[in-house]
Amino acid sequence: MKISKDLYMRISGITGVDYTGVIVTPEEFYLENETIIAMIEDLFCEIDSLEEKIEDMEQDIRDNYKPISPYEMYGMSERDFH
Repeated sequence: MKISKDLYMRISGITGVDYTGVIVTPEEFYLENETIIAMIEDLFCEIDSLEEKIEDMEQDIRDNYKPISPYEMYGMSERDFH
């Protein structure tokens, strides 16, 4: 199956994998079906990994940070302005 060189380079950059089975022409890459399937599976793994990182980050924020007023942010007391 053929894909564009740009698409191949983008997927390879995202996954960090230099896929085999590639025959290079100036504009296109020819890949075996198994290689295309491996690329798609790797992209799904990247999605899962990023979703996990986001969930972990959101949980960290919920656990360790609390909203503060602008007064607290700048080390002032609200009473200073009344």
